[in-house]
Amino acid sequence: MGKYKDKEQKEENRMSHPKRAGRVCTALAVVLTAGSLAACSDGYKPKPLSENAVSLTAALNADAKVKEGGVAASFTEKNIGFATEFFKRSFQEANTLVSPLSLAVALSMTANGAGGNTLSEMEGVLGAPLADINGGLSSYMSYLEGESGREITLSLADSIWIRDNVAPHVNRDFLQTNKDYYDAQIFSAPFDQTTIKDINTWTENETEGMIDKLIDEISPDTFMYLINALYFSGEWAEKYEKKSISDGRFTSLDGSVSTVDMMNSTEGLYFSDENTTGFLKPYKGGEFAFAAFLPDEGVTISQYVAAMSAAKWKNLFDKSTPVAVKCTLPAFSYDFELEASPLLKEMGMPAAFDGEKADFSGLLPDAYIGEVIHKTRIEVDAAGTKAAAVTGIGMRCESAAPEEYVVRLDRPFVYAIVDTENNYPLFLGAVTRLPAK
Repeated sequence: MGKYKDKEQKEENRMSHPKRAGRVCTALAVVLTAGSLAACSDGYKPKPLSENAVSLTAALNADAKVKEGGVAASFTEKNIGFATEFFKRSFQEANTLVSPLSLAVALSMTANGAGGNTLSEMEGVLGAPLADINGGLSSYMSYLEGESGREITLSLADSIWIRDNVAPHVNRDFLQTNKDYYDAQIFSAPFDQTTIKDINTWTENETEGMIDKLIDEISPDTFMYLINALYFSGEWAEKYEKKSISDGRFTSLDGSVSTVDMMNSTEGLYFSDENTTGFLKPYKGGEFAFAAFLPDEGVTISQYVAAMSAAKWKNLFDKSTPVAVKCTLPAFSYDFELEASPLLKEMGMPAAFDGEKADFSGLLPDAYIGEVIHKTRIEVDAAGTKAAAVTGIGMRCESAAPEEYVVRLDRPFVYAIVDTENNYPLFLGAVTRLPAK
């Protein structure tokens, strides 16, 4: 780990899994109107982490108070532009699912260590000054958590994993801020195979088993992962009865036709603008809903996505019509994953990924973002919807990677046979010439 060679004795592992007039429309483009925040209520049993994952959370101040911001002003309104822009850049004419909320939280945790131009670029991408982002997100997550006894499951969890011999050098204020605003769990770990397993176990636990793996390996120069996990499970306010489900034909983007389960219902809110129609289908409790948008005939899905914007998104909801809409929704499920670094650079924050230009001095000198892993899964059927997302940001440091040393004995050299206690040469020789093989 370069200059970070100090080792601290591992404290007792404290992990216990804390949480904290009608028109017919067939849905093609789908978006969940709520991101994915509380308990393991769907039958999933959390798995324990290894003893090598040492919790550092308790060492931080538990009584710090944060300044929350207004939901609309500090997060949702300003961040919708980030959400639509990231989705546009993520779409590759294939099944796509991103969680703007998950990515925003992970980036905001990372931004708490940024300064100078790096911070300015990240604030520009996220759409607000860092203080407003922290306060707005904290407020929005409290809003999403809602009251106990609600009829849907919405959970959010954050964690920071630090290579054990770097942990003593990480800025404490950075860790404290992320604990205060995001209730982040902090771990010190050896960043070996046990850590890979622990990070994946944490991911699986916090997504109720929907996403069971975040990483396959850890780069030698990666010293930290900042991770957000989201999970949503909601039953429809009005479930589809068996008689409302029938075989139907779905025409894919490439023109192929498949027979799928089509679910038919009448909903009460209709979307319409110059190139799309759609509907809103509520989940139990009415706090969250599934919104679907169908591009008009003659408008391809690619054209529709390319034209998306925060203003158009707001306009769709502002001008929605409370009217009976006959709706047909296919049952579907799929996984999606993305390495988001290139997209975030394009969106305006290239400095954070540049080892020479990045300023994460509020975290650790010479740090920069090495990777941004984003994985999602969704399942939509007659009962309701389950969706999960995880975002992992891998921080790297040039000095964290072991320097590669090479010694190639392909010319005259000296050698010895020594005892390793005293380094005494029992034999000492030199090779100046070798015969041909």
